[in-house]
Amino acid sequence: MNSGDTFLRPACSTPNETQHLWIVVTNPSSENRVLIVNITSFKSWQDQTVILNRGEHPFITERSCVFYREAEIVDNAKLDDAEKAGAILKRESCSKSMIDLIRDGVNASPHAKRAIKNFYNQHK
Repeated sequence: MNSGDTFLRPACSTPNETQHLWIVVTNPSSENRVLIVNITSFKSWQDQTVILNRGEHPFITERSCVFYREAEIVDNAKLDDAEKAGAILKRESCSKSMIDLIRDGVNASPHAKRAIKNFYNQHK
């Protein structure tokens, strides 16, 4: 997957967990790893670095935010395998303006871990 691609996957590996929209933030690194973030329903106590509104992506039906605290660096081949196995469901790609906003938020978010920011800055 590449920057701007999206897919549905639970936020954690708990069975029956709600499917969240995940967004691929970076293109694959030389090690074929990518940075991904998930979108969650807006709550006033959550990171408000990037807030997305209904309609900014077909899956977003209510005010939502990017959950930078739970960003992950993952093996892109494992995402492809998970898609083939039906463990994740690919969705529509982000608009350029939406992915640009999310990418800008990586460094701006006080909740993104240092390793996430470092990976992003090396592979943006």
